[in-house]
Amino acid sequence: MENLLIQHSNKTPQVEGNANAGLITFKGKLIPEDVFNFFNPINSWIKDYCTEPAPVTRVEFEIPYMNTLSTTKVLGMLKLLNTVVENKTSVVTVVWKFEAFDTDTYDCGLNFQKLTGLHFEFVNV
Repeated sequence: MENLLIQHSNKTPQVEGNANAGLITFKGKLIPEDVFNFFNPINSWIKDYCTEPAPVTRVEFEIPYMNTLSTTKVLGMLKLLNTVVENKTSVVTVVWKFEAFDTDTYDCGLNFQKLTGLHFEFVNV
C-alpha cells in the first residue's frame, strides 16, 4: 500500500499516512474551503488501510483549529478506524496534541474520545 501525503496550506493540515508503520498524522489548521474534496483521498486511504492494518495504529492530531464540517469528517474517520479495534486487527491510539491554554481543542479531543470509544492520549505541546 502506498503512503499518503497531503501537503499543508494556509487552510489545511499536512496529512501523512504510513501503512507499514501504522502511523497517520494531521498537523495544521483544518478549515478547507471544500471539506469533501479535502477528505476524499484521506477517507479512501483509510478504508484501504483498514483492510490490512498494522498491528498497532497511531493517529496523531496537532490541529489548533477546525471548522464544524471538518469535525464531522474527523469523527467519521475515527469511527472507521474503530472498526479495526472491533475486529481485533489493530490496537489504535489517538494522540491529541494541544496547547495548554487551548481548552477548546482539548474539549474537542475529549468529545471525539467519548463518541468513538478509542484510546486517546492527550499531550501538551
